[in-house]
Amino acid sequence: MATDDRWGPFEPGKFGTSQKILVERSGGAVKLMKFEAGASFPAHTHPDRTEWIWVVEGRSKPKWRAQSSG
Repeated sequence: MATDDRWGPFEPGKFGTSQKILVERSGGAVKLMKFEAGASFPAHTHPDRTEWIWVVEGRSKPKWRAQSSG
């Protein structure tokens, strides 16, 4: 992972990711995420909340569409 700190510190995540939670409420969360090269996050759902992520490094490819940094 790059050492770019413009977003502040990221917490280590699972499966080769790190995250910074911007907002977390009982109904959901807004996160910044970084994906290491080759990282793969298992498919999952959140039936009780909404999760918005913004990829700032790497690439995420949910089943509905790809998301890249930027």
